[in-house]
Amino acid sequence: MTGIERAYIMAAGAGKRMARDMGSKPMTPVGGKFLIEYGLDALRAFGVADINVVYSDSSEDVLTLKSRFPEVSFLRQQNVCGSLSTLGFIAETAKTPFLLMDADIIVSKENFSKMLRGVPDASPVDAWFAAVRDPVFPNTKCLRVEGGTVREFNKKGFETDDGCFQGGMIYLWLNFPYADVKKKLDADQTGMAGFLADAVRTYRIGAMFIDTVWDVDTPEEADAAEKLLTEAAASRPVSDDLF
Repeated sequence: MTGIERAYIMAAGAGKRMARDMGSKPMTPVGGKFLIEYGLDALRAFGVADINVVYSDSSEDVLTLKSRFPEVSFLRQQNVCGSLSTLGFIAETAKTPFLLMDADIIVSKENFSKMLRGVPDASPVDAWFAAVRDPVFPNTKCLRVEGGTVREFNKKGFETDDGCFQGGMIYLWLNFPYADVKKKLDADQTGMAGFLADAVRTYRIGAMFIDTVWDVDTPEEADAAEKLLTEAAASRPVSDDLF
């Protein structure tokens, strides 16, 4: 897809599952880079002009990246309460289409660009959701996909592998349902999983497919991703800047 000019990285969460005393989860070092840098580098490589990082008091150490990414805007969110609150914060001013991704994703620049180029410029959908993987449990499935369309989202996964892909961490919104987000937030429902489950039943959601991308939430997953990155580096030419 062409014309994707705007992207937001959600880095405002506390990241309690990472439980490391070396800064916020987005600033966890894995493979010689901070977690959030993988997403920033992928967006930059694809040519997204308007890149924004949403952070909070608990993740203000991301501001140390300003010198390396001078073109990125860092937006402070007050009163963070769940990922959906960050989505609501973004949607108040965001213009569609916009990309949305979490700050804890290790993504290949090459495959990230390939994924977006595979999205048609004209399609009767409201959003596209990507398929991502857990580096420790790579067969976990969260999206049920049929004919290229997301039919069901379940954070806990599905028992069958038929037509399922783990996913939910990279989104391309073409028509954003801000009213539905506001309704949930007004009802003190702040979980992203509940919103996604309703969204795939209510809206037309296409499935994007991508290889070499991992979601890192815990120290165990960070260590597994580090090993995978080392293996990937050993199998490609030194000049090949995949990540």
